[in-house]
Amino acid sequence: MLDAYKNAMPVICSNMGALPELVEDGKTGFVVEARNLEQFKDRMTYYINDKKRIVQQAENGVNQLEKYTIEHQIIEFETVYKD
Repeated sequence: MLDAYKNAMPVICSNMGALPELVEDGKTGFVVEARNLEQFKDRMTYYINDKKRIVQQAENGVNQLEKYTIEHQIIEFETVYKD
């Protein structure tokens, strides 16, 4: 997911595992039901029909990268341990 954001690409992931917590559905990509090929196809078609959608969601993903810097993670860890 971070590699996609770094390369200005939106993400399509399944709703299993950790990725759904990192992808903002409809904003930085899409979260689809696991093994639902029809839903995956619909999301791919969404991008194919209007490439501006890819650009907008890709920009949103790039903007999310700040959350994953070491500096930001340190602040988050300190906040958790102080509380």
